[in-house]
Amino acid sequence: SATRAAELSRVDEQHWVAWLSQPVDFAGMVKRMTTDLGLAPGSCVVVEIGAHPVLSAMLLPLQPAAQVSSMCRDQPTKAWILEQRADLAAVVDQPLRAALAGVTVGRGPNAPKLRLDVPFGAQGVTSVQYPGLAEDLSTFFPGLKVFDLYRHPTVDKLLSEYGRSACPAPSAGLSAQGGANAKAAVLGVGLVLPPAVGTCDELWAALWRDENAVRKVPERPHFGGDLEQS
Repeated sequence: SATRAAELSRVDEQHWVAWLSQPVDFAGMVKRMTTDLGLAPGSCVVVEIGAHPVLSAMLLPLQPAAQVSSMCRDQPTKAWILEQRADLAAVVDQPLRAALAGVTVGRGPNAPKLRLDVPFGAQGVTSVQYPGLAEDLSTFFPGLKVFDLYRHPTVDKLLSEYGRSACPAPSAGLSAQGGANAKAAVLGVGLVLPPAVGTCDELWAALWRDENAVRKVPERPHFGGDLEQS
């Protein structure tokens, strides 16, 4: 606790009174961690939660294995978080792998250990077991759902891909065809058309004539009334 420059086993009312009424002893807290607690260089990871990493310079005496922050001024939030996650993953990957080595396929004393580099299906994981496996792995991958195990079919894939940007990379094929000048094909379209319009030609003709096709909407369970002309 930077309020008392001491290690706390519980946070009581007096702690919050001191937090509100006394100066923060941040330097004392850092000194205690490096001397009294015997924190060895490279044995900790600093995660700063805030709008900007303002405390990083003050934490240099800790010699952390990594320093990451939740946000940074003038940096896009999503890109920053992904970058920080990559920096953190480089440090915690080995301990995480060691912890994952204890996960089993199924429950029970004779359940086999989960192999990190082999697809779940190839290890005998059935569709009935996927929810239980997703629950076990969610301890290491917060928010993990069953469908994520199909998108990332091995633990190695989860380690390298889970939580990364969901935005697909730009299509290399489109760029090769000329970028903005490349041809595109509209493969399908869905419309609710007036009764008098049954083909594309009739639709374009109605639009060209600027016809008003607003009618009373038939009674249906989910909507009703008149459509407003736009």
